[in-house]
Amino acid sequence: MTKQLLGAVCGTLIAGTLAAHAAPWRSIAIGGGGFVTGLAASTDGSAIYLRTDVGGAYRWDAPQAQWRPITDSLPNDVNNSGHLYGIGAIAVDPSNANRVFIACGKYNYSNPSGVYFCNDTRAENPQWTLIDPTVRVCGNSGFRSSGERLAVDPCNPDVVYFGTYNIGGVGGLRKYVCDGSWSTTTLATPVPGDVDRGISFVAPDPGGGSVSDGTRTVCKRLYIGIYGATDAEGGVFVSDDGGASWTKVTGLTFNKPFRGEVDPSGTLYVTGAGNVAKVARGSTAFTAITPVASLNYTGLAVDPNAAGT
Repeated sequence: MTKQLLGAVCGTLIAGTLAAHAAPWRSIAIGGGGFVTGLAASTDGSAIYLRTDVGGAYRWDAPQAQWRPITDSLPNDVNNSGHLYGIGAIAVDPSNANRVFIACGKYNYSNPSGVYFCNDTRAENPQWTLIDPTVRVCGNSGFRSSGERLAVDPCNPDVVYFGTYNIGGVGGLRKYVCDGSWSTTTLATPVPGDVDRGISFVAPDPGGGSVSDGTRTVCKRLYIGIYGATDAEGGVFVSDDGGASWTKVTGLTFNKPFRGEVDPSGTLYVTGAGNVAKVARGSTAFTAITPVASLNYTGLAVDPNAAGT
């Protein structure tokens, strides 16, 4: 019943939009397999990427009007199971549209799995470098459309955050720093979240200021969504000191967040089980904006050029 109602609501909204704008919509072949589970774009919109649950990641080739695979060079596993083609998260460097980070792994037992980066996705066969082989990624799980749990620090492109799935004792917020080579630290979070879900999204506020982490400049205001079975085990949390400490956002029971994005004004928008809400910069309280009660909301996008859209 929930899916039918959501389909009816979405169908009405899409039909109304098409009628109002007469926009010609058509499907575009990807050339790979699986579901499309996430989209990411560069700051200026010049590069658009998508991730899939079993078919790798792709970049939009505007001159050819097609999706071009960018992860074909990833190593296969001994059983040719293609575990690294389950892309659990994707992030674009805000200062370089061609520099991309991905979290790879189909299931909680996938081996290999890990976080990789590529310095130039424009190359004919983009090459990927492994940053962290110790994390497990669930790119083909029932939670695959959550995100994005990877984020490049908008104040420092050599700092990257990854929200772990809480698998095999690996939990918390991973922080990767490149000082010639990559190093890994784990920022403590208030709760680890459910196993195989953990931190569902990481969302820095680009305009929220910067702070020193003791060694380098990083984004001051960070949001994370932690998926938990109860209110005590999950929620949305904000840090105003670069991830050193966290405060829970209150005002709604929001223990199962799916996706979170920050708009140009610094407002965080969040979708999840039964809720859509927003949090203004400087606040630690939710404002509910749920369109229809008792539905689960997943997909989310904000206009990078228009606050509140």
